[in-house]
Amino acid sequence: MVALIICLLLTIKGQLVVSAFLAQQRTTTYQSTRQLQLHVEPLESGSTIVVCLGPTCKKTGGKKALALFEQFAKELNVNVETVSCVSDCAECGLGPNVEIRKAGDDGPFYPIRNGIKTEEDVKSVLGID
Repeated sequence: MVALIICLLLTIKGQLVVSAFLAQQRTTTYQSTRQLQLHVEPLESGSTIVVCLGPTCKKTGGKKALALFEQFAKELNVNVETVSCVSDCAECGLGPNVEIRKAGDDGPFYPIRNGIKTEEDVKSVLGID
């Protein structure tokens, strides 16, 4: 009985260690990806950013992101629009989301960036320092 309990505890602890390790790896990958995204070219004049203001994105910071885009996009002559949902799929939980319509792109599918919440995120999307 004692051996069975020890075995179970080791298994549980082993899973916790593996889970903690995997979570740490995901965090490191996410941070590395975000650092890479910071070095992009500025959006061209005439490009459009569409900020999602659907229920989930609005709750997670869509209104704040919209205000930041409106503040910084003017300098680049980039248009800012809103829509009630940019993804129409399972990306709502990753929001706030924005759709990037580069000048000259004719769609119908445009890239969507998730989790745009901070000034740094907005500047990254716009390609400015």
